[in-house]
Amino acid sequence: MVPLYAAMQQVADTDRSGLRFVVWVADLEAAMDKLDLLSWQVVLLCGLIGIPQETAAKLLQTSQRSVSRRYTDALEDIHWYINGGTYD
Repeated sequence: MVPLYAAMQQVADTDRSGLRFVVWVADLEAAMDKLDLLSWQVVLLCGLIGIPQETAAKLLQTSQRSVSRRYTDALEDIHWYINGGTYD
């Protein structure tokens, strides 16, 4: 079910909690790959790095409102993908 399972076999000596974390990261990476570029950038800057939305808006040359909307929508999409949803 995990697309990167073969790569994760290399960390087979990882304990259960560590392996669970590796699976979560793989799922997050796969879900983020499905986002459009600006949404991906917003999640990276605000969600993973922790940059405030106002600063991210300046970096991305867009409005804070757009960053806020994209961040919320992207998190919903990531949640959907990680839980097995598809938009076929």
